[in-house]
Amino acid sequence: MNNQSEQHITFIAGGSKGLGLAIYQQLREAGHTLVEFSRSGDHLGHLDCDFAQPDKAINVFKTAFNEKYDQAGHINLIINTATLEPFGPIQSAAAKTINEHITINVETITHLVRLFARAYQGHPAQKTLSYVSSGAANRAIPGMSMYSASKAYGERLIDTFREEQKEQASPIQTMIINPGVMDTDMQDTIRAQKKQDFPMRDHWQQLYDNNELAEPEQIAQFVIDKINNPDPGYHQAQ
Repeated sequence: MNNQSEQHITFIAGGSKGLGLAIYQQLREAGHTLVEFSRSGDHLGHLDCDFAQPDKAINVFKTAFNEKYDQAGHINLIINTATLEPFGPIQSAAAKTINEHITINVETITHLVRLFARAYQGHPAQKTLSYVSSGAANRAIPGMSMYSASKAYGERLIDTFREEQKEQASPIQTMIINPGVMDTDMQDTIRAQKKQDFPMRDHWQQLYDNNELAEPEQIAQFVIDKINNPDPGYHQAQ
């Protein structure tokens, strides 16, 4: 992009595979300058970042956001990082697994939002923050209590942040995106669970067998359309 005012800077948390990778690839083709936070990414703009180690992750975020991109016309953050475990009844979960889940899905995500806002709140660019959520945030799914709870937390965090932004002179526009069910490694993990740990497993298996899972590339385009045409609020992809 030759016009500096049209320069797009996009940070992606969890862009190494699945939906995040599809978003990364499509945005790179569109000419965005990309910074990607994950443990396993290896592409241009990747920063090694383990969300299970919040102190180290915070330092990575601070380093990334230290670049102010003074001439950018668009600055975006897409949060696509999450862990599913533990599966099964909550009383069967190991304390270590519960703590790691909270660290990844709640603690580190919160710091990411906080530091992004601190770095770019006053920037004159159009700014968006998109949180990739799940239908699990809005209903009880036996065997996935932690995931349902942490996604609900993320949605309320973003909802409240949106209200706070109304008082800002240069607000960050926030969106919650429910991608629906996709053909990704996450779905493979769900289908691999024992039925006693995940009673609804057969439902997800049926979706797969009936070819009812969306392709990540399709949902990525939906997310990108929302970034290009910000519409604060909740958006269902399917």
